[in-house]
Amino acid sequence: KTKFESTLRSRQRFENQKIVYSTILAERSQITSGANPPKVTVKLPEQVRIGQRFNFDAIVQEPLGDDLLLGVAIEESVRSQRYTNPTEVDLESLAAGGIFKIGRAPLLPEDRWISAILIRGDGMIMITRRLHVVE
Repeated sequence: KTKFESTLRSRQRFENQKIVYSTILAERSQITSGANPPKVTVKLPEQVRIGQRFNFDAIVQEPLGDDLLLGVAIEESVRSQRYTNPTEVDLESLAAGGIFKIGRAPLLPEDRWISAILIRGDGMIMITRRLHVVE
């Protein structure tokens, strides 16, 4: 069983019934697959300043027991080419119940996609959030 959920919050300005300005306020997507994908809580600020450090946590909510958990965190620039040219990743064995990373915003005010992929024997989840980077 595979499930895709996505939420996009945006603001537009119309003039003469045409969109003359549009901006993305928030973006979230989640893909789950398998009989029992991990239930995950994500902690990520919505906005950071250029060069600022930030925490990104993807925490598995249920006990892992003897399950092996694989995962990776990915930071990418927001570009439409990413839809047709996906990034290759190397999964790591995770000792803790999730991903706990400290990132640094780029030195230019450009939004980033921050993602976590978590896989265990009976399911996987991929979560992506948009991080706004401002001056």
